[in-house]
Amino acid sequence: MNNKGFTLAELLMVALIMSILASVAVPQYMKSAERARATEALTNIRAINAAVQAYALAHAGDTDTCPASFKKISVSIPGTYSENNTILTTKNFEYRINGATSYLAGANIAGTDCNSVTAKRLGGTKYDYILWGREDTKQGAFNCYSATGRCEVLESMPKMVKSSTAPYTE
Repeated sequence: MNNKGFTLAELLMVALIMSILASVAVPQYMKSAERARATEALTNIRAINAAVQAYALAHAGDTDTCPASFKKISVSIPGTYSENNTILTTKNFEYRINGATSYLAGANIAGTDCNSVTAKRLGGTKYDYILWGREDTKQGAFNCYSATGRCEVLESMPKMVKSSTAPYTE
């Protein structure tokens, strides 16, 4: 007798093993993808804050030491700018120039009186957090705030990101 193929029990066993592997792999992939998105935002915040710092140093003594729009600084990040150029929207984040208000701990850009740029995560409630730069870069460069505790996805980056308990309002 020539038996070609697999039995139903063998096929079910393979399906069970694949579903177990997928149940472990998919959440890890989602966390890794979100960390990559957050790293992109952190890189953009760092670049924008550096441009704001350069603007502030070049305009020291002027009445408008801190830039009020993205048009006044030299930074190139692909995205859509708001009508007044204070908000830059990319696929995953919304960046606000001077977005970190003064009541946030360490919200100023080092060496200036300018507030840090904020990056608000877009895309629903699964990842709803806001990142901003901190002045104390020796302790870490960024804060994260989420009303729903969504900063835990960034816990693998403890030297870069601290969770903040400070309330954040726009």
